[in-house]
Amino acid sequence: MNKNLKPFLFILVAALVIGTTVIYDKFFNDDGGGGGGGGGTPTNTTSINFPVTDFKDKCNLLGDQPWNPNEYTNLKMDLETNSKSGIGLSNETAKELFMLLEHKYAKSMYITYENWIDKEGQTNISDLYNAMFKQSSLPGCKAILDTAIYVYNKYQLAVNLPNRVTETINSEYNVLNIDQLKDEINNLCNTPQIAVFPNIASISKNEPGRLDDFSDYYSKIYPWIQYYNDNNSVPDELKEYCLNGKYGKRTNIYLYYSNLFTSKFCN
Repeated sequence: MNKNLKPFLFILVAALVIGTTVIYDKFFNDDGGGGGGGGGTPTNTTSINFPVTDFKDKCNLLGDQPWNPNEYTNLKMDLETNSKSGIGLSNETAKELFMLLEHKYAKSMYITYENWIDKEGQTNISDLYNAMFKQSSLPGCKAILDTAIYVYNKYQLAVNLPNRVTETINSEYNVLNIDQLKDEINNLCNTPQIAVFPNIASISKNEPGRLDDFSDYYSKIYPWIQYYNDNNSVPDELKEYCLNGKYGKRTNIYLYYSNLFTSKFCN
């Protein structure tokens, strides 16, 4: 080879190497992915992280407002999706966020319960009660919801008292049942959180009187029923309590005795 060409060839080779290096670097390391070389691996990658702070803020907001099952469901689905994908969320952090969400959800339930108390029971919270009962089984939620569940249980028992009184006065007289039911009325209707509710105050005022009237009625007929049992004869005083008698309207109130008089004393 001509010695005069060697320097020229050396310069040409060097230029080709430098040019190739520049093109390679441009093609594969360009932020936009470079030309058509989609197979390149960007050097500046952006990691995908779960927005923990934003999620906590949303949980806190949930816990500061009345019960919102839809918002709770959305937050839980979002957290479940990201925790299962394993992208930017450790198991420990996911567990912490799940617990925060459940506690705040329980607090939102308690807020709605307090609103129910403030409105003196004028709203229906039976669905809320079922949700609270289920939620209370989760760690840390029982302490938040215990009072609400306890009071609503008392309320449910209290509003059923008129039915129990009706059942009692339509049955054969039993003084033990009467006394026990009156104690329950006193106990349930004087639960502090619900005592001022209009329907509970009405039960407290009226239902003991219905039981007292039944006791008074029974005290009037009992001696004459005993007379009948001893003498196998219906006294006139007992006939006055037949449905068409002087006190028949009272007998007609009490199903058991209405049937008894019709079948046995008033033929």
